Amino acid sequence: MRLLGLAGVILLFTLGWALPAMAADEFPPLFPFVVNQGDLSPDNVTNFSFLNEKPAGKAGFVTIKDGSFYTADDKRIRFMGVNICWSAGFPSHEQAEQIAAQLARFGINLVRFHNLDRYESPEGFFLPGVYPRQLDPKQMDRLDYFVAQLKEHGIYSIFNLKGGRTLQPAEGFPLLDGRPGYDRGITLFHPQVIALHKEHTKSLLTHYNPYTGNHYTDEPALLQVEINNEDGLFYTWQRQELDKTPQVLLQPLAEMWTNWLREKYGTTEDLRNAWSGLGATIIGLPEGESLETGVKLLQWADAPKRMPTVQRDYIQFLWDTELAYYKDMYHFIKEELGAKNFVVGSQVTLSPPSIQAELDIIDAHNYFSHPQYTTPGPGNNYTSWYVNNVSMVNNEAGGPLSQSARLRVAGKPFMLSEYNHPAPNSYSAEAFLLAGAYATFQDWDGFTVFDWSSNQDFWAPRLTNHFNIKGHTVKQVTLPAAAAMLIRGDVQPGPTVLQVPLTMATQQSLLGERSTTTTSYNSWSRPIPTTLPLQQRVERTLDDSTTSLQIRSTSTKRWVTETNEVVWDLTLTGRGVVTVDTARSKAVIGYGANRTFALGDVTIKPGNTRLDGWSTITLTLHDGESFTTPARALLVATAYNENLGTFLETIVDNRTTIRGSWGSGPVMVEGVSAVIDLAVPADRVTVYALDNNGYRTVEVPVTANTAGNAGFSIGAEYKTLWYEVVIK
Repeated sequence: MRLLGLAGVILLFTLGWALPAMAADEFPPLFPFVVNQGDLSPDNVTNFSFLNEKPAGKAGFVTIKDGSFYTADDKRIRFMGVNICWSAGFPSHEQAEQIAAQLARFGINLVRFHNLDRYESPEGFFLPGVYPRQLDPKQMDRLDYFVAQLKEHGIYSIFNLKGGRTLQPAEGFPLLDGRPGYDRGITLFHPQVIALHKEHTKSLLTHYNPYTGNHYTDEPALLQVEINNEDGLFYTWQRQELDKTPQVLLQPLAEMWTNWLREKYGTTEDLRNAWSGLGATIIGLPEGESLETGVKLLQWADAPKRMPTVQRDYIQFLWDTELAYYKDMYHFIKEELGAKNFVVGSQVTLSPPSIQAELDIIDAHNYFSHPQYTTPGPGNNYTSWYVNNVSMVNNEAGGPLSQSARLRVAGKPFMLSEYNHPAPNSYSAEAFLLAGAYATFQDWDGFTVFDWSSNQDFWAPRLTNHFNIKGHTVKQVTLPAAAAMLIRGDVQPGPTVLQVPLTMATQQSLLGERSTTTTSYNSWSRPIPTTLPLQQRVERTLDDSTTSLQIRSTSTKRWVTETNEVVWDLTLTGRGVVTVDTARSKAVIGYGANRTFALGDVTIKPGNTRLDGWSTITLTLHDGESFTTPARALLVATAYNENLGTFLETIVDNRTTIRGSWGSGPVMVEGVSAVIDLAVPADRVTVYALDNNGYRTVEVPVTANTAGNAGFSIGAEYKTLWYEVVIK
């Protein structure tokens, strides 16, 4: 961040932004640190590829038992993945080998291929200008080899079957204006759209991969396929996107609506009687509409003017239509194509839980401090936007992780297939550590970072946009610790589960509310207290059944998991800290400066930082069983990071932007100071600072503290974010 000068400082104070206790120039200078260059799979303590059983699907297809994922040989398996988007899904063979090794090195065991259908080759996998659409053999060869390389490194795949595709005039859909983005909503009812979707799905899933020797329907390393990314009839109805859709495209839905009413009521007279009641101000069946001539679709904006019976009927109609679509697509994939892979419908945040529970997995998307876009510039290049530049550890509601936990459905695996704290949030190194800790405590089946890369510039030495983490140093170095918590299971799942009913009737009632929509996360998650998932496991039952567990207190500012391993502490206002204390993983995440954290056999005393004392410090065993027995541990310490030439502009309060100026590489990072004490004699401990590839550079002095045990200090003088701790 450039220094603002006197005028800038005055402006910041005028806008109410609290500056850190120390000015930036009072700290040691930032230094370059890029970890995704050079040795992509180093043979050192930073390589956590040993977590992956190789090849992926070695024993056969993953199974579901008691609502969780198990390998075919009955081992519990969880996933920490990344999204690969657009042209990034089609690397050269050499690049595919390198990327697969690199991802495994960080502990990643899943890739979600997203939006490969949005563009023609070379950005996507459709042959340019060919209709009906056909898969480009050259692009498929690249995708096939990539999937095979991922498999060899123990990394499973997900195919997003309908992501960014928009049907073109050459396919019989000339009206591009007024349609919902990516044809959302239309996909769920229009016969021609569904037929084209099935055609594409069949082409992809029955495609033979010569590098694995399997059709994708028979590929155990293809964990699941996802019918529609972020789609739902209620979603598009509530956003009034259906209302704006050209009538010619809505005609099939209008006919389905009239037929649905005819099936229910039989005659126009019976329909009129059922919809009558409150006089002229609240409309029943409008003049000129009938089962013979047709009944118009109910627009979202007009719904409050209609009889409650009309609204309830329309919600039930949309429900039945959406459910029929997903059941039909599920049958097509599983029965007609014979796919052995799991099938996901869409995100439960955009489609009712009872509908999505008809498929194999409950999936959700969530972000903390997602960019808020305003006016697009030339070429739809958004330069008017902001993020709330705050840390999630100060969120008293537990943030999106708590929100997501309240969406889980009993008896179904749960995945968070998109998650991130987007750049340029200065505190985003906390993202995957918090997700790893709480996803494991909640016994989720995994989360997937959005995203690794959205183009073929795979080794960019800088932050390239809001979401890519391929050059986001402080996020990358935290991945092994998150993987150890989740995949290795360093954090224990909560032993008991509070089940809270969410019946179909309740869901339909919520869908009609004007104060909330399914995209708010508040509807499906009610009435569970926001901080309850920080203390015990929760899930929804889709009937009236529930458990009679005691709900833990949510009145304090310190929320402790039932296992006592993870603590979210906000007892100091605005100085939140989350700690993790398990046998093989330790972490201090948040405003820990000048405080002492005793985590079993490890004590951590973080120093001050440019972020007002905020940092993340983790110690994760690479091998060994505890911090008192022979072991090697990876110590990672992060705080502020930026691209060269980046200027963080505060608009108001914590709303921060860099507009279109992302700066250049390399990434510049802050060296974090801390004092670490271990409960073993000093002569048993050796500590090394590591270079950007994870190899040893210099030895960090270890001294005996007053108890005779090992103590050492880290800091900016070592110009690194990670260290190796060896316990003999």
